[in-house]
Amino acid sequence: MRTFLMGKVGFVEKKVWEPNCWINVVSPTQDDLRYLIDEMGIPEAFIDDVEDVDERSRLEVEDGWTLMILRIPFKSVDTSIPFITVPLGIIVKEDMFVTVCYYETEMIPDFINYVIRKNLEIANNWDLVFRLFLSASVWYLKYLKQINAQMHMAEVELERSIRNEELQRLLKIEKSLVFFITSLRGNDNLLIKMKTLKVQRQFFDEDLVEDVEIELRQAQDSARIYSDILSGTMDAYASVISNNLNIVMKVLAAVTIILTIPSIICLLYTSDAADEARS
Repeated sequence: MRTFLMGKVGFVEKKVWEPNCWINVVSPTQDDLRYLIDEMGIPEAFIDDVEDVDERSRLEVEDGWTLMILRIPFKSVDTSIPFITVPLGIIVKEDMFVTVCYYETEMIPDFINYVIRKNLEIANNWDLVFRLFLSASVWYLKYLKQINAQMHMAEVELERSIRNEELQRLLKIEKSLVFFITSLRGNDNLLIKMKTLKVQRQFFDEDLVEDVEIELRQAQDSARIYSDILSGTMDAYASVISNNLNIVMKVLAAVTIILTIPSIICLLYTSDAADEARS
């Protein structure tokens, strides 16, 4: 599905593309892809790269196109991993701005509604790029708070009784944090490369760029802290399980010894009776 959004202050949806209009494509159909490739002239190879869920954050300039891939957070419907990250393709060229995402995330609709509600001024295409970058960092922080809440719930359940289900939940959360840390590191490298674009530097809002850097660093720090806490928690419960196993083994060994004593006495008695019978 593609939408055309226009506006220096807020967004107004248009029926067709106009110069300096944002083309937002989510879960693209074949018709959407053909429109982007055939009518807008966007490199097909880049569109294919955006489809790859494992594509890393990057920036490249090709024939006047500035092509970027930003990793954004996504609340997964897959029960094996609660949160993952997916690629958002950003294409900039003169009076053209396009975003492509093969997943229906919460971030982009929220960003559009926020701009409309606050009547935010979008000065140029690069202003929009950095605002999307800022929104992605904010959503990382939102999901990290949810991850922290899930960690706390799992820990409370484990304090009552150590069960495989709770341990598996923590393992799933650990996978999500690995995705977040890796993607945030890639986004950080992307931001550094964006700041080296000398030709486009004149269009950058330095205050906005600074806000992006602050939120991105905060998201990185939070993800690392939660990952360290989770690793420590998993190690602690591994020690508890090991200690519990040792206690159980000691009890079983003691019970085995106690049960063995009557057998030994019986064996001795039987042996004495046999000796008397032979004599």
